Amino acid sequence: MSLKIGLLSDGDIPVIDTAYTSSMFKLLGSLDVSLRTTGLTEIESIAIQSYIDLINNGITHPKAVDIYCPWVTKSKRIFPWFKQYHNMNLDVFNQTAVVVRNCVSPSWDRCNMRHRQFQANSVLILLGSKLNEPLDVLLVQSSGSKTSQLSLDVTIRMAGYLKIPVVNIIDDQGIQELTNVLGSKLPLTLDRNPLLI
Repeated sequence: MSLKIGLLSDGDIPVIDTAYTSSMFKLLGSLDVSLRTTGLTEIESIAIQSYIDLINNGITHPKAVDIYCPWVTKSKRIFPWFKQYHNMNLDVFNQTAVVVRNCVSPSWDRCNMRHRQFQANSVLILLGSKLNEPLDVLLVQSSGSKTSQLSLDVTIRMAGYLKIPVVNIIDDQGIQELTNVLGSKLPLTLDRNPLLI
């Protein structure tokens, strides 16, 4: 049974070391770790492309990466990975609303539609398309600033409610924390030097 990770970013942070980031996600993919993300930010795009490279080389299965993005038609980044995209129909949207209300946001009905879409999308990343496969860990890339953190805050609170560990991989300390979280389940070392694949 593969481990499941989610990846979300507040979008404000450029990826400094793209080769390392790509290698990290290729290593995770080669170890049968599946990925759920939106593909809307730089680090998410790098992660998806790393998994797609593994799929194209026959190293991992096409179902190893799932993309959940309710506003996919407005994102040009997502089109190369359209086969991995999951559509959110009204029934799924309503089921996610129940999870959001129970976890963190009883005022769901007062939120604007864009905010509700984001929260529903977060539920799909945390629990999967059938809402019965929770992540083993949620990776976030967040600077922690109040303006950028707002979009991730609800997702992080939902993860806490669902007892899903959250690791901020913005720096080496976060990468070490990820190694510690997954290390008991995988033969994993994410040191910068030996990682390149």
